[in-house]
Amino acid sequence: MFKVQFFQWFQLKRKSIFIGMFMGLLVFAWFSLIQLIPDRIQISDPSKLTLGQNLPVSYQWKDEEEVFAGGTSDTYKLNCRFLGIIPVKSVTVQVVDEQQVIPAGTTAGILLEMDGVYVVDTSEIEDVSGKFQDPASHIVKPGDYIKAVNKTAVSTKEDLSKAVASCKGEDLILTLVRNGEQMDCKIKPVKTGEDDYKIGLWVKDDLAGVGTITYIDEQGRFGALGHGISSSETQQLISLSSGKLYQSDIVAVNKGKKGTPGELVGMIYYTSDNYFGNIQYNSQAGIFGRLENASDELADMEAIPVAYKQEIETGPAQIQCNVDGEIQKYDIEIEEVNINSKNKNKSMLIHVTDERLLNKTGGIVQGMSGSPIIQNGKLIGAVTHVMVNDPTEGYGIFAETMLEETEKCA
Repeated sequence: MFKVQFFQWFQLKRKSIFIGMFMGLLVFAWFSLIQLIPDRIQISDPSKLTLGQNLPVSYQWKDEEEVFAGGTSDTYKLNCRFLGIIPVKSVTVQVVDEQQVIPAGTTAGILLEMDGVYVVDTSEIEDVSGKFQDPASHIVKPGDYIKAVNKTAVSTKEDLSKAVASCKGEDLILTLVRNGEQMDCKIKPVKTGEDDYKIGLWVKDDLAGVGTITYIDEQGRFGALGHGISSSETQQLISLSSGKLYQSDIVAVNKGKKGTPGELVGMIYYTSDNYFGNIQYNSQAGIFGRLENASDELADMEAIPVAYKQEIETGPAQIQCNVDGEIQKYDIEIEEVNINSKNKNKSMLIHVTDERLLNKTGGIVQGMSGSPIIQNGKLIGAVTHVMVNDPTEGYGIFAETMLEETEKCA
């Protein structure tokens, strides 16, 4: 009797567990479908609308007559239904003019001048009596920008050093910008020698390196890197006062390998003859500005259309970059397209398949960030990051994301 009751109880529980698992799978599939449908898209020709690859949804314009009549609005709603029956999602569609850009892929020397004196860290210093003091601790923080000392503007490390050296031991009022907010703080300098004072700060006022220009638009504006420039110490996005691009040559390649990212080693020529552009804006999507003296190599390149994210397909594509003194195209595979990615710098997963590039670099290396990604004759994005444990794989950003930032440039 007990065995029969237990068997019946087990059968009932098994059905409940099965039903629960089935419902859980349905919910998971439903939310996965919602994530595959973009929240917002741009399109230049509404008659060629697509939402991506192989989605089991049908869609219909909310104001179809107005869309195809060229209405006064440039933003419309698209209603999506699962199997043509169940409402799933409403997509915002912005109708825009078709854009064309020149895919660059050329390396450039990048020099950023920070918007103030950037604080890397505080440190202890030894005073004249042999005691160690840390005058800036808990007052100034890494990531702060020093804008003035005693209400006198400073913009370089030299400005700050001169202000401290001339303090005669009196308190200094530092004007800081921290997380976008300005504040004043008081620091007591430490005497370290005869008429010598210090405040215990590690600082810098510029950054330099090599990166890749992604594109140039018809107005001469450029986008590069595909990710912002951040401090290596604090990982904060650098606030810049100005920036410049200079000609550079790749003199060596440190190949990437598992656990160790490689890099392009460049020689940058910081002379007026080699200056060719100004950097106006540093954002999470890259650096942006205007070219002023484009090289003959760039001037001879032809513009191609920009593809929007819903047009991108998994499958073959190419990246365009300079790893040995010449801009070339190399084969890659688009493995994933995350159309609603919360991290704009990781919207695509890419895999290098071209043996020529693998032999030269081992895959994606530092300095290749910004290399344009081209598919079906259109610019779809740029390389942003490498997988540390597999240099043949990395991430990319959508071209439309970068172009939106370009519009902020003068």
